[in-house]
This record gives sequence, C-alpha cells and structure tokens, in this order.
Amino acid sequence: MFNILAITNRHICTDDFFTQLEKICSANLKISSFKKSSSMLSSLKIVLREKDLCETDYKKIAEKVFKICKIHNTDCILHTYYNAAKELNCDNIHLPFNIFKNHPNISNKFKCVGVSIHSIDEAIEAEELGAGYIIAGHIFPTDCKKDLPPRGLSFLSSVCSSVNIPVYAIGGISPSNAQSVLNAGAYGICLMSSLMKSKNPNEYLNSFSDSF
Repeated sequence: MFNILAITNRHICTDDFFTQLEKICSANLKISSFKKSSSMLSSLKIVLREKDLCETDYKKIAEKVFKICKIHNTDCILHTYYNAAKELNCDNIHLPFNIFKNHPNISNKFKCVGVSIHSIDEAIEAEELGAGYIIAGHIFPTDCKKDLPPRGLSFLSSVCSSVNIPVYAIGGISPSNAQSVLNAGAYGICLMSSLMKSKNPNEYLNSFSDSF
C-alpha cells in the first residue's frame, strides 16, 4: 500500500483548476471504496501549493478548495501561508524548510506540519524540529526542475534510513518507477504535473496500482 500527495499547480491544468480538483477528489472517493479490494492505493491528500499568490488571494482559493475536499471526504493540506491556515482552521500545513526552521515552535500550532527537504541534514533537522513528514526530491528528471539534476534513488534511500517519520518522494514519479521509490523506503509519492494535466485522474491513479 502507498500514499499520494497531490500537489496543485493551477497554471498547468488542462481543465479549469477547480474542475480538475473535483475530478481528483472524486477519484479519491473511489480509492477509499477500493481499500478492501486489491488496490495498492491507500490514500490521497491535496496539497494546495500555489505559492505565486499573495496570502489574501491564496486564502480565497483555499476556501473554495476546502469546500471541494469536504464534499469528497479528501484531506487538504495548505502550503506556506500558515497564518491563513490558522484563520481557516486548517490542522495541516506544508512548509519549505527555511520557513519551518525559522519558526521552530510552529509544529505545536498544527496537528501535522510537513516539510520539503533537499538534503539528508535538512531531513534530520526537520524531524528534530517536529515535522510530521517530509517531502524529498527531486528524485527523477522533471520538467519542473529542468536545469537541476535529479538526486536519485540513492539519495531517497539515504533520507528514508536517516529519519523515523514518513518520507514522500517527489519529482518525475510515474507508474513505471513508483515501485522503485517504495523499494527505496518511501512512505508515499507526490504527483503534480501528470495529475494536474490528466484528463482522467481516476484512470491515471489506478495505473499506479496496476503497475505493482
């Protein structure tokens, strides 16, 4: 069984952003209904990234996304804007490592704080500061990081063996390589571009289960 964090990027959606989220969250309901069957998918959560927005505009979008997620019984994790998260009574926040490090007590203000890391040292420090999970990457080549070489599976394996909290892998993950990510010790995977662009998220997500 594995877990998915769906990282949003409204700029690359082939459909309307909120319509695409409806499709993804609807697929999550189907995943939940298959838990007792042979599906390898365990859970899917939305991470509302959209860091290019100012906090005021981000909060407006977050309110709409929360409504969609609630209808489809899907957890939503807000990103970066922890003040907006508190104002919206959101229990979960995801932060870049530098923001998390500069606010050492922030883990006490949320049920769970996730942190993006790019080194083993950052992973260890994030855990020591109270992170509930980390996202490590990027693992494989990806259009989102064209100018940066991937860190690879050996990096992921080292991160996973260095901490005792869940590690999600990000960057270029597909049905063809997801198993190798789990074999390296990852708790789950992050999907952004492929899922945001997918015309049929349910079919696409099931392709991960079919690949095992």
